[in-house]
Amino acid sequence: MKTIATFEVGLKAFLVRHGRLLLVRERVAPQLWELPGGRFDAGEETTSTSVILARELGEELGNSLRWELVGLRDAWVRPAPERSTHVFLLGFECRWLAEEIVLSEEHVESRWVGRDDWRGLPLAEPYLEVLERFWMRGPGGCELRTGRAASQRSRSTCAGACCRKVSQPSPSIESSTTASASISTSHSGSMNRTT
Repeated sequence: MKTIATFEVGLKAFLVRHGRLLLVRERVAPQLWELPGGRFDAGEETTSTSVILARELGEELGNSLRWELVGLRDAWVRPAPERSTHVFLLGFECRWLAEEIVLSEEHVESRWVGRDDWRGLPLAEPYLEVLERFWMRGPGGCELRTGRAASQRSRSTCAGACCRKVSQPSPSIESSTTASASISTSHSGSMNRTT
């Protein structure tokens, strides 16, 4: 009988401010860069992903930060050898609205990065590939918004927020691999995180 893999589950934010993406640097050695967010806690299996993401961003970036949920952008697995497991991560695009970041003790630095200025930063695994996929489509989700010709990518294959009203959360996204990830949201319209 085949063994089924088990994972911890986490949520990360592609938080975008004026076309720049937020990265945070972990406090623990070797102080690698990653996206802000966190994991589901035990007992939260039926809790809305938007509630968990709001909690995690509030904890890591400060409760005064205001942002809007755009939609699901990507899914990936990150090794967690310190816990002898892996974390299955869902990455949501979020749009910054107001206020500044107040980092928690979990991180030592934050940086808003453009399309290429993140290259050369020491990234946690597998963020090189994750960020390349994000910037390939750009904020808003699709090559159609980054100036590539429409003939290079059919609009019907794009599941990004740019092919829908941007303020609506995405119920599903086509992964950059052959698999697809889907998620249901418990709210309608955009989510504004305020205190």
